[in-house]
Amino acid sequence: MIGLGNSLAFSLFVPKQGVALAAYMIGSILIGIAFLFMLTRVPQKYRKILIIGATFVAGWFYMLEFFIPGTHDTSLARSRFIAAQRHLQQSAQTLQPLAYPKNELSASQKSGRIATATRELDTAIKDLTEARVSIDKLKPDLNRDLKTANDNANAFSKEHRLTDKMIEPNASTKIIQQHISEIGDSSGQAEGAIAEATAAKNSLSTADSPEEIGAIAANISVAAESAGLAAGAASSNFLTGYKDTIGTVSSVIGGFTLLLGIINLLSIHFKTIAKHKLGWPSSIAFFVAFIAIIVFGMMQTYGRAGGNTKALGSAWYDVLFNGGLAQLQASMFAMVAFYIVSAAYRAFRIRSAEAALMMIAAFLVMLGFVPFGIWLTSGLPASLSFLHLDIIRGWIMEIPNAAAQRGMAFGIGVGALAMGLRIWLSLERGAYFDK
Repeated sequence: MIGLGNSLAFSLFVPKQGVALAAYMIGSILIGIAFLFMLTRVPQKYRKILIIGATFVAGWFYMLEFFIPGTHDTSLARSRFIAAQRHLQQSAQTLQPLAYPKNELSASQKSGRIATATRELDTAIKDLTEARVSIDKLKPDLNRDLKTANDNANAFSKEHRLTDKMIEPNASTKIIQQHISEIGDSSGQAEGAIAEATAAKNSLSTADSPEEIGAIAANISVAAESAGLAAGAASSNFLTGYKDTIGTVSSVIGGFTLLLGIINLLSIHFKTIAKHKLGWPSSIAFFVAFIAIIVFGMMQTYGRAGGNTKALGSAWYDVLFNGGLAQLQASMFAMVAFYIVSAAYRAFRIRSAEAALMMIAAFLVMLGFVPFGIWLTSGLPASLSFLHLDIIRGWIMEIPNAAAQRGMAFGIGVGALAMGLRIWLSLERGAYFDK
């Protein structure tokens, strides 16, 4: 029975070509249509269970992939990269007031800030070096696993007489290749961050002018970004390799919602024109722009290189997109800005503890960005450098604000998946849906 099952699986899922490929494509489309038809016939109460289950599984997958540590070496490297990023950011923030010519700091205050920044750079370089050593230890084992996976894939291709055009890396090979790529990216980012931090440290001893110190602070910020990217690439665990698969499922669901949105737009504007409702000329403009940007976009993408078709499509697509759509979007957001200012004014009325906290945070961040705010606390000794407004501003932006934004992004992602499934299963009811 097991042998029969394996033979059936091989005969079904081995890549095809010619007539067999066309038959498989048609069959897949028909199966997809039948699957959608079955989903629309699922009772209401079971649809809700399906949505809850899918969003729950997807949400738990991304949460677990984020929280579960990788191997000992990747976990150690990630913690070192994060620590190095924090030290680099602290160093750049310490130097930032010295980049403003109008800040009147004494020689002792300047030397104190440079000494503090240098100590932070030394610690960051040490952390980056340890992280790179840890991450490089994983390369031999992964390369050996990749060779084994490739040998198995080659044997399978030879057994079933697959051509090069029909071969695609299997799941195991893809996961290992992704880990190797991530480790390579992490190691490369670490190398760049070490080089930037070392160059900045050597330059600090001879830097005098605010312009030179400002350039050094900018280079340190670049090194901090590299350390952050390295930390993200070093966070692989046994779930990371399946992120592409989950993302593909989400993209398929998003594709259905996008198609449904286009159909709804076309239906609404067609009815507006047919019944001569208020604003029907705008609906005509919608159809003209919709068709034109599709036609010229296809000409730009699929026209022959160097031919008149591709050049004509590229020119008109640029006019429609950059000359038309981009300008309309800019005008729309410019008008929305007035409503945002009005909403911010109402929100900043201190009527609760949350509003007071938001007001204080906004006040500190704004002061930390302007030279006057930096000057207010520039006279504090080096032992109280954590009270400098520019340091406080950086901490607010990089710790609480970043955490809140990540939480919002996580919630928006799960919500988008839930909305996609609701529209796919015809659970949404309202102005654009049947009653």
